[in-house]
Amino acid sequence: MGEFVGRPSKAAPGRKTGVSDVVDRPDVLIVSTPADPPYAYSALGIRYLSAALKRAGRRVACVDCCLRDLKQDDIIRLILDSGCRLLGISAIEPGALGIIDGLGRAGFAAPVVLGGHFATFNYRALLERYPRVTCIVRGEGELTFLEVVAALLDGNGAADLAGVAGVARRSGGEVVANAPRPLIDDLDWLPLPDMDVLQADSDLVAGFTLTGSRGCFGGCGFCSVQSFYALSPGRRWRQFSPGRVVEELSILATRFGARDAWFLDDEFVGPGAGGSRWAAEVAEGIIKAGLKLALTISSRVDVVDPELFSLLKRAGLSTVLLGVENGSPEALARLTKGTTVEQNINAILAFARLGIDARLGWIMLDPATTLEEFAANLNFLEALDPRPYHRISVATALLSIYPGTPLAETYCRPRGVPLDESFQYAWKYEDPRVNELVRAAHAWLDGTAAHRRAILAMHEGNPRDVNAVIYGHEYARAYYTFLRRTIESLRTSGARASLDDIVATPAAPAEPGAPRGAGGDAHGGEHTEHGA
Repeated sequence: MGEFVGRPSKAAPGRKTGVSDVVDRPDVLIVSTPADPPYAYSALGIRYLSAALKRAGRRVACVDCCLRDLKQDDIIRLILDSGCRLLGISAIEPGALGIIDGLGRAGFAAPVVLGGHFATFNYRALLERYPRVTCIVRGEGELTFLEVVAALLDGNGAADLAGVAGVARRSGGEVVANAPRPLIDDLDWLPLPDMDVLQADSDLVAGFTLTGSRGCFGGCGFCSVQSFYALSPGRRWRQFSPGRVVEELSILATRFGARDAWFLDDEFVGPGAGGSRWAAEVAEGIIKAGLKLALTISSRVDVVDPELFSLLKRAGLSTVLLGVENGSPEALARLTKGTTVEQNINAILAFARLGIDARLGWIMLDPATTLEEFAANLNFLEALDPRPYHRISVATALLSIYPGTPLAETYCRPRGVPLDESFQYAWKYEDPRVNELVRAAHAWLDGTAAHRRAILAMHEGNPRDVNAVIYGHEYARAYYTFLRRTIESLRTSGARASLDDIVATPAAPAEPGAPRGAGGDAHGGEHTEHGA
């Protein structure tokens, strides 16, 4: 989905530098790479891998580097001190690359195995550029990683990787991708994600996560999820049994005192009648178990059935990350969302009537965005998104196109769009006026940064504070007024003709704590920064 503001994450309240579930010289050390800002939720992927390895009798240690807010040097030292026989890195983002370089300089000799979306789709470049990487697990990892560990620790080393499905490796100086491994059809075969790892970091987590299903039945051009699972034969959307889901929620509630839980499923409600029936059975199981948890899920707009979501609300559903993405039919078609503006509106209104917080996934800008689409999206957001802080943030929410996504194949590669150093495609706007609009938007935001920080501080201190709400709306209104004026100027005067005088005097709402109307005028005029 597109950008969400208010997604459950925050900086971890403290830092740990040791290995959770400490094992003296573990067979396998698994680390997740850091993110900026750090999430305050335990990494599920490495906990699934750890549980599968422990069930097979392996000595495993895990470090959730993101949750612990570890820096690169901390991670390298931790790995070197662990004495592990094999290192697994969950490489969701390019943050793993600096770690690999540092380990190479330090003479780290154990096999290094990468996995995750980033590694899956960039396996060739990674194996060509980073000789310290032994192999890459492509796609779903639990079964493949078990066999990789057996080959590297019990067998003949890298030579035995030739027989492991789902692996990319080197052979005779060339990079080779083995045959894909079929997806796990019965997800209940998987052990529960390692709860000991979660226990070790429980003082750092701000909330709890789980998955009820894997995969996605959508066809969004910007998303790597469908491509990730499409690498392997099997069903595109699979689910744990409702009883298994309720069991895991019960453990989170009783062992860890969880009051909320965030389902990380790409789509909680699956396709067709079967997907809706499964969601209803999960809801009924939660109600029957007497669990009192505030639940967050992700959803497409075309599966929103008021009766089903009313039942889910009774089970504790409070927040839905809703894949709206855009309010323009042309943009939805380019993104191959498979949904309509009418469905977007109906879904948003349905959640408003149900009293469920719908947080809109949003992609404002793609290579073919027009000024007309941008203006229409401003109207859509003002009419249907009640959160001013979200409206401010997503006004310049940029489409990221990564290798492996459909848009990478249909748009970027045919046009020769280059990859940048972060392994994203560095596309450009087809209409140069849109680039100037974005430049102007950032200039306005930079010019009012102190004001925005002061308002956000009020909001974070007390989201229901009347002044925080008033000034948030005033700031968003002033920003959107500026954007509309800029669009009109670009329409009539071309790409650059009148931007200087617009950007030079960014508007701002009243200073927090001052009488309304005391700040810069929403239609321009002198502006003085206030606040922190």
